[in-house]
Amino acid sequence: MSIRRRSCDACYNGRRKCDLSFPTCQRCQRNKKICHYKYPSYADSHPGFNSHSAVSPPQIVDQNSLCKHGRNNSDVYTFFKGESTGSRDVQIRREMAQSTRQGKNIQHLELSEDVDALEHEILSKVPNFVGPLGELRPLSGTTRSWFWVIEQLKSIPRHFVQHRETIFMHRQLYHNSLPETMRVALAVSATSILKDVDRPALFQALETSALQLLKPHSSESLLEELSRLHALTLYQIIRLFHGDLQQRITAELQESVIANRSLQLLQRANKQSQGHDWYDWVLRESIRRTVMTAFMLHDVYSIFRHGTCLQLPTMRILPVSITPKYWESRSNYVSSDDDDTKTYIDFTESWLLSPPRFLEPFEKILLVACKGLHQVEALSLPVPYWMGKQGHATL
Repeated sequence: MSIRRRSCDACYNGRRKCDLSFPTCQRCQRNKKICHYKYPSYADSHPGFNSHSAVSPPQIVDQNSLCKHGRNNSDVYTFFKGESTGSRDVQIRREMAQSTRQGKNIQHLELSEDVDALEHEILSKVPNFVGPLGELRPLSGTTRSWFWVIEQLKSIPRHFVQHRETIFMHRQLYHNSLPETMRVALAVSATSILKDVDRPALFQALETSALQLLKPHSSESLLEELSRLHALTLYQIIRLFHGDLQQRITAELQESVIANRSLQLLQRANKQSQGHDWYDWVLRESIRRTVMTAFMLHDVYSIFRHGTCLQLPTMRILPVSITPKYWESRSNYVSSDDDDTKTYIDFTESWLLSPPRFLEPFEKILLVACKGLHQVEALSLPVPYWMGKQGHATL
């Protein structure tokens, strides 16, 4: 009978001794590598499980997700396989323990009757904000799914510079003429991807533009308000992935303001009368996608920083279009009195029941965040040859 190895893949391939720390061993953490255990023990991946007190075999739950099956989940969620849950402060953890005693369902976390032990267990699993030498840790993933999503978000400013579009900004949205807000954002984005750049000057320009965008503005059209949200979202990405500690702190401080602006814009778009042409649909879909991306970005950082998805309850009910083919081509558009949308959680559940198909880039990032990269790749078709690497078709 073969004996399953216990070391992680990186230590095994490098013929190094692994300390078996879960979810990330000390060597992988020190070398900033993705730590993956081919055969993680149930006790390691479920810290609250006690093999001596178990009456029946534990139910194995898929952890490759940001949003879990069902609609009655409580305040604790996991994001991708191997990531542990946590909370921002002691009060939230105490509320979670109380909710558990009242019979509420909190997945993937065995809550101890001893609240102090619970707090210690959670805090021990929250990622450190700085490295062992006090250096600022880069915002990166420790699992394949998390790493993939982070790389997609991180590449958005570069893709905007190269193609004048992103997963949430259609290339025809501004009629090939960027407003001043987006021209400034384009210049900041182009500077951020350069190797040799005066970073203090870059972030000073970014901050000046962001503060101007955050000021209240009246009598703006939907497109003008959306352009502000586009720029703010790009700035948040640049701050979190390319900034120093001060930039991350600033991004955290502005997170709630941007979230409120996003929801207000979404509400305003829903209240206004809908047109019946393709451009009107693109405008509304760009709003939906930008709001979703902003919330996903904040949740990814929240997991890295605090160990939990603070915005997930809102994110689960955000609208997602079920007709993404309209985004790719005007010829696919069919006029309708109502936008065909589902909530994010319903969208991911219905995808599981649909026949395999190729996924538009925005769809894929939504599904990978919820279902995991392995499951999405297994249940979807490869991108057709007539589409580019990013899955974009020509109009």
